[in-house]
Amino acid sequence: MTIRNKEIILYTLAILTLGACNERAVVSDADGLGLRGKIKSMNEEFFIGRSSFDKIVPEKSLYKYSYSFDYWGKYLEVEKYYEFSRTEKPDSCAAVGDSICNSTVDSLQNQHPTMIKEPQYVLEKYKYVSDSTVIVNVYDETGKLSEYEERHYKNGKLTSVERFSACDDVLLSKESFLYDLSNRLINKTVFYPKNYVESKYRYSRNKKYESYNYSFKNYAYRFDLNGLTVEKETYSGNVLLAITKYSYNDYGDLVAEQESDMLAKAMKETGYEYEYDASGNWTLCVERRPDGNIFIRKRNMIYY
Repeated sequence: MTIRNKEIILYTLAILTLGACNERAVVSDADGLGLRGKIKSMNEEFFIGRSSFDKIVPEKSLYKYSYSFDYWGKYLEVEKYYEFSRTEKPDSCAAVGDSICNSTVDSLQNQHPTMIKEPQYVLEKYKYVSDSTVIVNVYDETGKLSEYEERHYKNGKLTSVERFSACDDVLLSKESFLYDLSNRLINKTVFYPKNYVESKYRYSRNKKYESYNYSFKNYAYRFDLNGLTVEKETYSGNVLLAITKYSYNDYGDLVAEQESDMLAKAMKETGYEYEYDASGNWTLCVERRPDGNIFIRKRNMIYY
């Protein structure tokens, strides 16, 4: 797994935590981050938190992102600092997916996971070649160009992303996106040199259904009139495993996530608390998870 693969996973997890797979129309990169107003730059830091004398205080920083935008909300540069150690799984895991491999990796003959320390810095610089093409150059902690992306759009929709190694121009991966006549995503496929990952989507009234070629689970999402996810159903085949309900405040930010385990007949809830600036952008988010863990995200924005 490359630097970019892990960086994408970290970023996606952070966004999904607060975004809950919403179907709200996104018109710019800043809008995709849920930002309001004309943002010139934003710094964001994610901490493990703890309770201290009835206060929540940051204890350890996990990552820090710095964004700069043009006047229309498009990325100019994104800097990412993070601390992360990962487990490198055997090559055979890639064919079956992590969810299956986690339970079978010990039985794979002469193949054992190893712990690898990831570099802690990534810089992305965006070049807008045309309305249909964006080049993203990715630099490592030494300032050396390590990878680059070619992103292609049609009618404002992302259609493909190709990632190359900068030293030899070898194709590392390619993502393709397909849409229906209503401009809704129906297929996302990521091709790697040895395998591929496919996600399929279908729609019915106010529901969206997701399935994957690497997982035995599939999902159904229900949205409100503003495109915010209000419910997620998790299935294994036709068996309903869990129902997750989402609640939002007047700003449209997630404040509660309640998951009901249909097999264990148990419920767990994650709560979110915010502080906002004058433009309605949150500057502090405290996340309280059901296992007692606390996470803190801090943001500060500079406006045009």
